[in-house]
Formats: sequence, C-alpha cells, structure tokens
Amino acid sequence: MRIDRLVVLGFAAAAAGCGRPTPTSGPTRLRIDAPSVLSTVNGNSIHSSGFGSSVSAAPEGDLLLALTDRGPNYDVAEDTKAFPVPGYSPRVGWFRRAGSGLTKVRIVSLSNADGTPITGLPSPTEQGGTGEIAVALDGTRLPADSTGLDPEGIDALRDGTFWIADEYGPNLVHFDSTGRTLERINPRTTGRALPAVFAKRRPNRGMEGLTGTPDGATLVGLMQSPLDNPKAAGRASIHARILVFEPATGRSRQYLYPLDSAAFFTSDIVALGAQSYLVIEHDALPVGPNPGSTQKKIFRIDLAGATDVSDSSNGSTGLLVGGKTIEQLSPAELAAANIRPVTKTLVADLLALGYPHDKPEGLVVLGPSEIGVINDDDFGITDGPTGKPVPKILPTTNTLD
Repeated sequence: MRIDRLVVLGFAAAAAGCGRPTPTSGPTRLRIDAPSVLSTVNGNSIHSSGFGSSVSAAPEGDLLLALTDRGPNYDVAEDTKAFPVPGYSPRVGWFRRAGSGLTKVRIVSLSNADGTPITGLPSPTEQGGTGEIAVALDGTRLPADSTGLDPEGIDALRDGTFWIADEYGPNLVHFDSTGRTLERINPRTTGRALPAVFAKRRPNRGMEGLTGTPDGATLVGLMQSPLDNPKAAGRASIHARILVFEPATGRSRQYLYPLDSAAFFTSDIVALGAQSYLVIEHDALPVGPNPGSTQKKIFRIDLAGATDVSDSSNGSTGLLVGGKTIEQLSPAELAAANIRPVTKTLVADLLALGYPHDKPEGLVVLGPSEIGVINDDDFGITDGPTGKPVPKILPTTNTLD
C-alpha cells in the first residue's frame, strides 16, 4: 500500500493560554470541535475529549466512529491510579468528515445489557483484574467494577452495531447502536471464549487494537505487548499475539507480531484485506528532546505464511514448545521450531512526517492511498511529580495535547 496522504484526527486546543497547535509539516490535520471541561483537579482542567483510543470507518457512508479511553486517571503510587471522575462511562462518537474538520453527529455512552452504565474502573481479580487499585481524589479506595472496561479498539459493522476490544479482561464486547451490551467474550466465558492464555495479559497492556475482515465474519485483535507468560519472559519478549476470532463459532487462530524492540508496543490494527493489515507500533516517549521518541511507525503486516500458534488443548500457558511457552522462546528458537511470525513492512514513519503526539492509538483507512491517525490525549492531563496531575503539554508545540 502506498500512502500519499496522512490525516491527523484531533481536537482543537481549548485550555486558556495554550493556543492552537501548530500544524505539522507533513500530515493534514482535521479538527473536532473543542471539548468541554469534565472537572478541575489541582487547578487543571480535565477535558471531555478523550476520543483517541481507537477509530473505525463505518462500512457505509462517510462516518468515523471514535472511541474514548476508560476515563481520566493519573498515577498516585505504584499500581494505584486516581480516577477524578469515577462515574465516567467510556463512549463512542460518530463524526462526519467535512472539509477541514470533523462534525459531531452523536455520542453514546457504553452500558450493560440492562442499561446500567459501564464505568472505566478496574475489574476484580476473578474478572481479569491484575491488582490495579483505583482511588478517588481524596485517596479513598474505589470498588472494582465487574463490568468495567478499558476500551482500546473498535470495529464498526454494517448493521450499525460495533465491537470493542478491552484491556482488562481482555474482553471482546458487542454493542448495539445505542451503546448497550449485546455480548461479552473473554477467556473465562463459557461456550465461545477467548483462548485461555490471553488471561495472562500484561497489566495495562491488554488487547489494544481491533479490526474486522472485509466479510464481517471475523475479528482480528492485537495485544499491546507480549503476554506475562511468565512475567519475566514476557517482559523480555518481542512477540505480541494477534488473535483471529470468529464470533459466530468461537473458532480462533493466533499469530505472532515481531516488535522492533521489547521496549515498544502496538496500539491499533486495521484490515486492508483478509490477510493484510496496518499496525501502529511506538514507544512511550514524547516527541521531542530529553529524551525524545525514536519509534512512531505504521507497518503493513501479512498473515500469509505465518504460523498459527494456537494451543489445541487450550491450556492456561498456551502452546508449549520443548516445555517452553511462546514468550520464553527466542527468535532463533522460534525459527528452529519452524514458527514464523507475520512479515512486516514500513509504511509510514510518523516522526519523520512531523507527528507531534506521544500516543498514536487509532488508525483508519480513509481511501486507497490515505490513512488517518488519532491520538489519545489523556483528557488533557498527565502524571505530575507530586502525585497530582498537570496539563499534558506537547514539547514540540508547547500546546495542550
């Protein structure tokens, strides 16, 4: 695929004194109306933007579906996050591309099958929780939410419904057009379920990307990082798993995506065809100096010729080779076992194109030679040095993300 045009999808800056972001030299920028303020913490505004976890093109028409993160949060201690708006429900926005902007059509909040709101609070252990502690602004511990979601991937269907991939379970959740849950599938569901090994997702590094094959019959999910299978091996591995899943039957296949470095991770996947996909891979560093990001790239991958590493017995550790898990195998050991990861080819280097954001988390194909990228702005805040949030300022433009 040749990319002739990259479109950056994002909100206009809204905080006083921050001004409007300087356009990048390469990509075209489409702006969404400036967001409102959800809350104020430590004198800093928390904006209601957040539509940067993922984006999907509606199969028909000119609409884009953009997904928010679980809600504003920031680190206060190891494995502890403060949720300044604990009742926040993740939401999906429908936007129409019009000229140099995106026009809001409607927004829905996600809810359970009975209509009760879904929050972004962490799941209890029995539902896939990994011990992350949620607290309110005053430090009071918040209860775990058995249906809480950290949504990171979205795929829109022709019937108006959509699927979301979640980091907590990890879950694949099917919603109707109003945002109400139709079905939830994870490694613990009976009947049709995700492979058991996916329960070993790394904390805050679960299923990060989601797309569908052109026929609408298959979902393709991408894990952000290698599984903690076991933890030490997973943290050193460069192989993140791709899940090809048929919701109607529960059948699945698994493939390996080779990261350029164990320090990098993926953030979205979008189908070009039944075998070919685009993937975002990046580091956690901001664009700019001291230190600056070295990896914000889009790759084309192909499943053809890659090895299915599914475990026919569906054991908790997945397929074993010589007594080792996939994550314990080095690239040389995988090759010796005739296990081939997917092939990958560079399509776009976002840093070279002047992309200013630290979290390119959504990817969409807009035309035969045009792709769009949307960033997670963290609701305009980031972790501060004293356990309180500070405005999230882009180093290269000195403006609010």
